[in-house]
Amino acid sequence: MQMDMSEFHNVFLEEAQEQMDLMEQDFLALEKETSPELLQRIFRAAHTLKGSSKAMGFMTMGDLTHAMEDILDKLRQGELSVTPPMVDALFQGLDALKQMKDEIAEAGDTTFNSSRQTSALRAILDKGNGGNVLSKGVEVSASDSNIVLTDEQTLTLQEALSSEFTAYHIKVTLSSECMMKSIRAIMVLQTLETLGAVIALNPDEEGIENEQFEDSFEILFTTQSDPEDISKAVNRVSEVQAVQVTKWQAETPVEKPVVTESAMATPYQETVAASNAPTPAAQAKQSQTIRVDVTRLDKLINLIGELVIDRTRLVQLGMKLSENAHASTLLESLNETSAHIGRITDELQDEVMKARMLPIENVFNRFPRMVRDISQKLGKDINFVIEGKETELDRSVIEVISDPLIHMLRNSLDHGIEMPHEREVRGKTRQGNVWIRAYHAENHVVIEIEDDGRGIDPQRLRDKAVQMGMLSVEGANRLSDSEAINLIFASGLSTAKELSDVSGRGVGMDIVRTNLEKLGGTVSIDSRLGRGSRFKVKLPLTLAIIRALLVKVGEGVFALPLTAVIETLKIESSEIHEVQHHEVILQRGKTLPLIRMAKVFPHEGAMTPAEKTLAQRDTVAATQAETSSHFLVVVGYGEKQVGLLVDRLIGEQEIVIKALGSFIGDIPGISGATILGDGRVGLIVDINGLIQFAVESRNVVAYP
Repeated sequence: MQMDMSEFHNVFLEEAQEQMDLMEQDFLALEKETSPELLQRIFRAAHTLKGSSKAMGFMTMGDLTHAMEDILDKLRQGELSVTPPMVDALFQGLDALKQMKDEIAEAGDTTFNSSRQTSALRAILDKGNGGNVLSKGVEVSASDSNIVLTDEQTLTLQEALSSEFTAYHIKVTLSSECMMKSIRAIMVLQTLETLGAVIALNPDEEGIENEQFEDSFEILFTTQSDPEDISKAVNRVSEVQAVQVTKWQAETPVEKPVVTESAMATPYQETVAASNAPTPAAQAKQSQTIRVDVTRLDKLINLIGELVIDRTRLVQLGMKLSENAHASTLLESLNETSAHIGRITDELQDEVMKARMLPIENVFNRFPRMVRDISQKLGKDINFVIEGKETELDRSVIEVISDPLIHMLRNSLDHGIEMPHEREVRGKTRQGNVWIRAYHAENHVVIEIEDDGRGIDPQRLRDKAVQMGMLSVEGANRLSDSEAINLIFASGLSTAKELSDVSGRGVGMDIVRTNLEKLGGTVSIDSRLGRGSRFKVKLPLTLAIIRALLVKVGEGVFALPLTAVIETLKIESSEIHEVQHHEVILQRGKTLPLIRMAKVFPHEGAMTPAEKTLAQRDTVAATQAETSSHFLVVVGYGEKQVGLLVDRLIGEQEIVIKALGSFIGDIPGISGATILGDGRVGLIVDINGLIQFAVESRNVVAYP
């Protein structure tokens, strides 16, 4: 009876990802240190992944991990030394494992070609010691053979021969008129894979792909088919001129591998034996940690939202009752119950929010490998420093910030950090420095990406903006350096002399800012020419429940995210002036553009005759009030500020964000809705969208 392993599929994928993440971080550390503890940790991760892969029946993944494990074991035993080519080879193997894992997640199995691609990766791993084979290697001969086997290939050959397979040396000669030799060679290999397994090649896989041969190449092949069948199959490939199939004769007799009692244990059993002996600290940690499906957390968040709404409504009902009733026992009981529900809701909300929080380490851990690969490609020496990996952020935010951060990091590596010789000329160290740090600031998480490179030239940005017709010469000259640097967020604007495949500073930065602002975040730049640049991203802790300032505009209630609110003011009508037919006020020596919310969001709801009479009275009162004072909410938009004129300030409140739904669609300046304490619906203002909409509709002066 065969055991159904499908129920363990998701658990395997999660554990495989954990082991791969651990290996990736430790491979990076391996270039800097080769301590026995580090090597043991990497070996254990590879061993665990190999065992679980084979236990689940994913033999391709298990075989490749086994090849990596062999190298790691020789490193651990001191038979090999760590070199950059070896680490590169290990990373290539890890990338292949990730591809296999993704295929398993999508299709339930891997389509990764085990016979050809895995053997090619093994060859890369075997050559990863800078040209030194794993030990001496074993050279075997056959007619006209130049193939040299490594220890791993020899072991694979021995296992095949002991299983009643026969080894053949195959020499394939292509037509001299063949125009795509590498393609034909690969077709030959694919044809042979239907009959058996390719053990070794001359030239190797990379050499064949790069056409590093004249007209012929050699193959060591194991199969149970006859030589005639092999020859016929290869000759079916177009432009094959000749095929020589010769039985492989080793110089030394092949012995059947000795299987010890310990080696007979299944890989899964080995893994379980190793994982069943955790330290006391690990046991304590495991007992407090469980895996929870994120959909369950999302449902809990929705329930918490309903509780928050009911709590707010109870508070408001209590306030209304207190206006109409005095020292009533019923009122006291209601207030007591309301307060208790409030405390329970706050605690439950806090705990569920914490359950959704993940350390930003989950994102940051992807970057060291990327920085290493890009710095090697660019020929730069870069010291990459990560700070604040333990900072926690809602998983909904974490899932979407990776791409914007990668784009900014690539900019720093490609356009920010100078080449080593250029840094020396400028009196800097040859090694450039890039920092990424995260920390909490009030109800936000701040992420900074900083480099000590060449910085951003504000004058070049001014010139480029004029050249592209975005600004006039006079308008560009009026910009401060800080305002000029922010032109980098304009669509398509770049000062890079040459666009590379690594990044293009300015190209896509507008998308970066747009994506961050969709999360309720902001991005700003501080740069000093010749000294470096710093990108500062400010994000909300969570996207589910936020604090907002409620304001009234006409008959509607709007929620302004408190993260965007800078201050509230009461101003006199005499303080409002017109500049270019737009309203502004002078605040602390600076001009502050104004937006009348009533003009952007005219609100006329269905009212009874009595309500219309009251509304008319309110309109008269509002008209009279316009001659005296106004309520003003100053909100921040990136580095800019704008004032929103509203009818009344209601106060701060915790609100639950609800999507508008596809039926309503996108509304300019509105990001969602919330249910208020009295059961009415309030609209949540998208500050960025509101300002853009106001500028487009000419309700506010545009920034230069």
